[in-house]
Amino acid sequence: MPEPDHAPSILIRYPEATGRPDLSLTFGATFEARVRRSPQGLILDFAGHRLPARTDLTDLEIVEGDRLLLRVAAIEPQLVLQTLRHRGHYPALHAGLRRALPAQRTAAGLAGALAPLCTPRRAFQSPARKAARIFAERLPTPAQLADPGGLREAVVDSGLFLEHRLAHTAAGARGAVATDLKANTARLLASLGGSGRAQPAQPATPAAGEPAHAELRDYAEGLFWRLQALQARLALEERPEDRTIDLPVRDGAEIDAVRLRLRGRPAPHGGGALKVDLHLHLSGAGAVYAFIQLQDGHVDAAWWAARRATADALAAALPDLEARLQRIGLVPGTLTCYHGEPAEDRTAPASAATPGIVNEQA
Repeated sequence: MPEPDHAPSILIRYPEATGRPDLSLTFGATFEARVRRSPQGLILDFAGHRLPARTDLTDLEIVEGDRLLLRVAAIEPQLVLQTLRHRGHYPALHAGLRRALPAQRTAAGLAGALAPLCTPRRAFQSPARKAARIFAERLPTPAQLADPGGLREAVVDSGLFLEHRLAHTAAGARGAVATDLKANTARLLASLGGSGRAQPAQPATPAAGEPAHAELRDYAEGLFWRLQALQARLALEERPEDRTIDLPVRDGAEIDAVRLRLRGRPAPHGGGALKVDLHLHLSGAGAVYAFIQLQDGHVDAAWWAARRATADALAAALPDLEARLQRIGLVPGTLTCYHGEPAEDRTAPASAATPGIVNEQA
């Protein structure tokens, strides 16, 4: 039977005191909702709305945090939502996320612990210093991240795709992942005596006169679990257009860190928008944040710097940034810089975890 030109819809109005926007649902429309439970029963959470469900969906094994792909099956005489797909119940991923989140540490912490061991002190190199130096030599550089091809390589080597790459790499060509962050973090942990199991490990004995490297081991183990958490989150969300990478970066003798979140929004007929959330931890300039949006050839960018001198330097460089954008064919929009920090760090995505898991943004 052909569908009508204008599908019927229903408008749900909430009391003004609740501050909740009206909800419009159209017959045949599909959407994804996250399951919440309350003393009153089941709640469907989607697109900023919270819709109570009259049934408990006892025919499905649903737990808090599961996702359902729903279709508006009827709007009269009552609203009926049909479950098309149950996207919950990823026990292995949820278990991994529960294990990884409390143990994770960012690349910025590892950078601070790594830098002292990478500074040459004498001809003799202890095992800890040698492992730290080898790890640092395989890190991306600012010049690489500033180049489109180099940035793509850094994303591929970010550790998010290690297992996939190993599964599709011939046994004799494992050197293809020699620069992968997760693989190199595992190698560093092995050299330092780390367990890789989110539990305290027995530290290797440092050389005479060598500073204890327990801090480096702990941060390396924390970064390993950070990568595990980001991988689990990527798999649970099933949104390949939303990726977060957390990278230590080698800048000469300094070790810095970059956290980058890339969010694409494809358009039906090509184009679309790209949002970039950036957090730089620079040893010489302090913390720097940026939010960049590219849409239909237009670029808007807002920068924040924790240090006043860095903020002033960034503000002075905005005219040059505008000229460079114009030279490559882009249209600069609003380009701003502030002293301080943004109200929300959008480089840290919300977790798709079940109850009892600490939110990454907390």
